[in-house]
Amino acid sequence: MLLLTPDAVTVVKKLTEAPDAEGVRISRPSASTDAAGAALQIELAAGPDPTDEVVDAEGAQLFLAPDAIDLMDGKVLDARIEGDEVSFAMFEEPEAPPAEPEA
Repeated sequence: MLLLTPDAVTVVKKLTEAPDAEGVRISRPSASTDAAGAALQIELAAGPDPTDEVVDAEGAQLFLAPDAIDLMDGKVLDARIEGDEVSFAMFEEPEAPPAEPEA
């Protein structure tokens, strides 16, 4: 499951204040503009596509396209706004420490 940092929740909510923007859609791009290729495409969306998985984190809605769901599983999404620029970063969800044995 995809988790959002508090900063990502704030950024998604801020972005979706725009008219006709119910959430942020994450998908794999159909074509690459460089040799390495972009791993994911992020855009504002009026709503989810019928096949999208909807992730709601404290009212911040993400719509995950079927081709992006596996890439997002077990990840944490972070985001920030600097001036007019929005940036997203994704990292592995930290593993929970092992439980302490009961005495």
